Amino acid sequence: MAFDATAVRRDLVAQLRAAARPSKDPDRAQSYLGSPVPVLGVPVPKLRAIVSAFRRAHRDLTEAELIRLTSPLWDASSFEEKALAISLVDAYPKILGDASWRLLDRWVDDASGWGLCDWLGIGPIASIVRARPERFADLLRWTKAKNVWRRRIAVYAVHDFVFAGELDEPWGRGSGRAGKKIVRGRRRSCARMSEGFPRS
Repeated sequence: MAFDATAVRRDLVAQLRAAARPSKDPDRAQSYLGSPVPVLGVPVPKLRAIVSAFRRAHRDLTEAELIRLTSPLWDASSFEEKALAISLVDAYPKILGDASWRLLDRWVDDASGWGLCDWLGIGPIASIVRARPERFADLLRWTKAKNVWRRRIAVYAVHDFVFAGELDEPWGRGSGRAGKKIVRGRRRSCARMSEGFPRS
């Protein structure tokens, strides 16, 4: 049976809304997360459970199907729909290729606030960069971006290298003298920032 991304998305959104626990002060919740869109109030464990159930039911999802599903979720009107899009992409690290990277690159431009940006950085972007170190050159470019959130994501995306104790590795794979110079100045700050990261 063909994968019906539209029907699946509607079902996932319905699950999100059913799991929502709206805050008595929604503006405060949105402000805390720095979210550009309203917050439904879905507990993170509930969101993760939705993603886990989907992953079990769709083990053979293709990259194209994943993009068809998650792209409209990201473009939706709530924080949790965007967070669900990120989490779904992060749930399929082995199928993420150039098309997924282009999708995430677009999301980085749209993201603002630490909630979405950190989720992107330590999630699918970190996974791709760890698996494909050639993408580290993109992170180097991001550190010089005018967009402060893109710069933040670039730092958080070295999450996997920090925990593996391999922060020097990607810098030694074609990033040149500029990369080595930057890492000397950023090693300590990356390590300090990583202390609060949840371990996967």
